[in-house]
Amino acid sequence: MFGPLWKFIVGFGVIAMTSFSGTADAGLITFNSRAAFNAAGGAFLPTETFETATVAAGNIAPFLGPLSIFSNNSVFGPGDILPGIAFGDSTNVMLAFGTGTTFLGATKMIGGSPGALLFSAAIGSPFTLFGADLFDVGLRRPLPFGVVVNTTAGTSIFAAAAAPTGAFFGIKSTDPILSIAFAPLGLPVVEGIDNVTFGTSAVPELSTWAMMLLGFGLVGLRLSNRNGALAVGA
Repeated sequence: MFGPLWKFIVGFGVIAMTSFSGTADAGLITFNSRAAFNAAGGAFLPTETFETATVAAGNIAPFLGPLSIFSNNSVFGPGDILPGIAFGDSTNVMLAFGTGTTFLGATKMIGGSPGALLFSAAIGSPFTLFGADLFDVGLRRPLPFGVVVNTTAGTSIFAAAAAPTGAFFGIKSTDPILSIAFAPLGLPVVEGIDNVTFGTSAVPELSTWAMMLLGFGLVGLRLSNRNGALAVGA
């Protein structure tokens, strides 16, 4: 299922690590702030947090990838991952981090093998928005990453950063996104990823906001009238 995709991603990962350019295409917008990403539509999309992982607090559990809603391994079962997305690395051996693992924080996350290329890919319908917290495990300092974005219009390479406590990277595309790969530049570190938000932009239009506000106003008025009637009756 993922064979051709692996070869494509690994090939472009090598490009990202050796001839990084960081040039953005006209149809792509990147974000280094989740707040800005949410304002662009991310706030209305599902987020995968990997909290269903069977891994004890403070522990690291290996499992076989790729990881998706269909997975059934030692850490994740069928239905544990949100539909529409898959995760993997170039070795097929992935890692799940329990809460409080070393300095990574209070939530669970997943990562790839040391030096492996970590990727996310669409299953079924491609998405146009993708955002995630990126971690470098073990260095305790920010690390530059190359990000390879494969859309229906072609492939683009961007700069990003991972940090021990997480650094946000987000992207919005006018063309459907097929896959995103993350390649550490220069050091064979373990990449971690968490709080992955993905989907198609669904920011309500102004007319929709107006209808929602009107609806809330009518509900409030009805409750106010009802409470007034109850007070008179009492």
